[in-house]
Amino acid sequence: MLANNSPARMRLIAVTHAEMRSPSSEVIEVAKGYIFKYLRTKLPDLPNDVFSNSTYDSDAGDFSAERIQNDTLDIWSSRFTEPDSNVAGRTWSLELTIGKSTTGGLFGSRLVCMSRKLDFDFHPAVPIVYRELASENILFDDGVRLSAEPRDVTNESDSEWLVALINNPRRWRNVVVVAADDEGNTAINAESVARRLCGTAHVVKIFPAASFYLSDVISRHLSVFDRGVRIYRETANIEDDDVHRHPLYTHQQISRQNAFRLESTIIHDAFRTSVDQNLRKQAIPTFIQIRSASASFRLALTADNGNSWEQSQLQLDAALVAKAAAEAQSKEALDLAIQEEQTRREAEAERDQERSRAAAMSARIRSLEDRLKNSSSKKLALPEKYENFPEWIDAEFAGRIQLAPRALQGLKSGQFEDITLTCELIQLLATHYVDSKRGIEGAWDNFQSELKNRGVDFSRSISGTRAGEQGDEYFIKYRDQRTFLEWHLKKGTSRDARRDLRIYFFWDEADEEVVIGYLPGHLDNRLT
Repeated sequence: MLANNSPARMRLIAVTHAEMRSPSSEVIEVAKGYIFKYLRTKLPDLPNDVFSNSTYDSDAGDFSAERIQNDTLDIWSSRFTEPDSNVAGRTWSLELTIGKSTTGGLFGSRLVCMSRKLDFDFHPAVPIVYRELASENILFDDGVRLSAEPRDVTNESDSEWLVALINNPRRWRNVVVVAADDEGNTAINAESVARRLCGTAHVVKIFPAASFYLSDVISRHLSVFDRGVRIYRETANIEDDDVHRHPLYTHQQISRQNAFRLESTIIHDAFRTSVDQNLRKQAIPTFIQIRSASASFRLALTADNGNSWEQSQLQLDAALVAKAAAEAQSKEALDLAIQEEQTRREAEAERDQERSRAAAMSARIRSLEDRLKNSSSKKLALPEKYENFPEWIDAEFAGRIQLAPRALQGLKSGQFEDITLTCELIQLLATHYVDSKRGIEGAWDNFQSELKNRGVDFSRSISGTRAGEQGDEYFIKYRDQRTFLEWHLKKGTSRDARRDLRIYFFWDEADEEVVIGYLPGHLDNRLT
């Protein structure tokens, strides 16, 4: 916990970094052209040789630039600060950095808001220079070209590209996938979101044919379709992830709220992700770090050039610059640490609010379930194929049973021949077992009796010690935690997948529902 609990008056809003590549021209010169053009709109007196000077500060104090150049390094960085035209006491600071790399160039940027009144409520967007650089098709990262326009995903090949992007282990940007109908209509303005997020997120527009293929590959629960919107966060394998980790907004949800507000939520989320990534691992140095390094380099250089009065004065000046840069760097680090602490607190508050809303929703669902149970004795229509289980469970047992991604994979390859028995056991879990965990009298006895009538055992899946010996076999990733599949329903001991049934699950105490981690086959153990 930080000793300084005062709120930060500086807030890092967005961070981005990318490689710059161009087969036909000098990519650094292209970038300099767009940056100079942008800065000139803000600073008409900006000198033409601003990229050549080792250090530069405007007379008004609103712009500074620094360059470090030697045999192995050539990097230029600037910081421009201007007041907010709409809110008094609020200013914006934009850092732009370019440098040479072995493959071409590097581009980095940081957008910072400073407010005396701690007013950080705004609808953010990246500076226009991002979009201008992207328009030259020279910005690359996460294995793809960065763009200010949404990428259309229309067929199987495009969907494979999308899955590869989502699963790219080096990706840190959000992938915002907006589902369209056959005519290209969407529930939110994908083009506007892409422009505002250029360089800080990937925006994709997916069409129905591609959505079907995406559902086949990563499961319907993790896909997006019917004019919905999904945000895919960084992941190594989407198929192993908890569905809650990648927020989904269905068309029905979007139609009940303000689309502009949802766009703002998506943009803020992408910007926050860029900052979180920067706080974890800084890919490109900040302007203060570059100025500090440059001052230290000049200080060492003057120390090696003798002790004349002029050299001593240069050394003193360099030392003062180095000290000021170090103090600024220390203050910035403290502000960022306070921001990180505030972000953590806000995340915890959001989590607590979500839990409260979930508890209220759970109570409403339970009330509706009781009313339906009392008003109808209609027999449930059972699926005839394992591939139809997810839709059936969603339709009949929402709020009582949830299928984890590994369970969806297990259903794809399910071989147990008695599908009806599998359906009946899921019904028993959703009704008598869930009721027993929720304290309904007699529910546990009914659950045990129904299992006995079917010759099915209910027991622990494996001991904790033996589960540890099997690696991740008896664990799933649930709500970003490694969770043990503690229980299972068991029928048969032949080791024949067609004749033996296993349903591995655990009880989610917070949401009061069963989470099925795998079915209908065996998980490996020492015997198998």
